[in-house]
Amino acid sequence: QQQSFLAASPLALDAMSLLRPSARRLAAALGGPRPFAAAGVGAGSLALLSSPAVAPAGLPMAAGAMRLQARGFVRPSGALLGPKMDAARRIEDARAAGGKPDISVVTTARDEAEKELGISAWNIWEKEVSTFEWFFAGTEITYILEGEATVTPNGDWSGCQAVSFRAGDLVTFPAGMTATWVIKAPIKKHLSFPWGKPLAK
Repeated sequence: QQQSFLAASPLALDAMSLLRPSARRLAAALGGPRPFAAAGVGAGSLALLSSPAVAPAGLPMAAGAMRLQARGFVRPSGALLGPKMDAARRIEDARAAGGKPDISVVTTARDEAEKELGISAWNIWEKEVSTFEWFFAGTEITYILEGEATVTPNGDWSGCQAVSFRAGDLVTFPAGMTATWVIKAPIKKHLSFPWGKPLAK
């Protein structure tokens, strides 16, 4: 089952068309966004209707409302500097070496995250209180703006620790991880895939 989203009047869009020319070149070098079905929900935002690239075939996905605002593009790993990126770099290195690293949670003031990482240029993802399964197609760095959730790795990743996070946390999820999300208070977060989505199908 494909990922479900709320929207009206579906329109086929290519994510690459949302980017500036320089960003399109960067995205193409990183593997590029994939086409998806979408509908406009306001200036600078999209409600995705289906995204078959989100998870491998056979993995159950969430039903319910989910909203993604397309606001920026992934940064190349060479541009990610500063101590707040140390955990993300270690996770990506371990994942690339074939390991199964734990999720990292680092409490970070919003102004610090903005100064070091430029989070306001990242996409925004929102989800209501719910429980669902998820697959991370790339190492994802997330800054939690609102809400609270617990993510429990499962399947081949069941040996990794469950984590809880809330507004003000900088969270890194390793590429390839499968996990169960339990959202306890509606989540709003900035997110970025600095190394792209190498496991997207």
